[in-house]
Amino acid sequence: MKKAKNDEYLFFVAQHECLFCGKSPASQACHIRWGPTCGLAYKPVDYRSVPLCFEHHDLSHNDPKLFHLTVTREDIYKAMFEQLLEWLELKDGEYTPPKYDAVYQEGMELLNKS
Repeated sequence: MKKAKNDEYLFFVAQHECLFCGKSPASQACHIRWGPTCGLAYKPVDYRSVPLCFEHHDLSHNDPKLFHLTVTREDIYKAMFEQLLEWLELKDGEYTPPKYDAVYQEGMELLNKS
């Protein structure tokens, strides 16, 4: 299966403020490696990304326990899916993630509770 790659979307994500410190723009889109189709050897599809500055992108990889003391999984899901919905509005549905994705479904449920 070919990975959904979208450099334009990653640039869009990187223009948001850093999820950790609020620096704007964050400058990097950090891929989220949670769920059944993601592991350390596999980069997830691009819609599974959040904005982080260079410092906090490194922190998320080098000291994830410290990173997650400030940014929770729910914070990450919320940012990830709000950005995706904003993108879909801008692109009129051009970049649609697969509906079978368990992480996508969980994130949409969290957003619907808000």
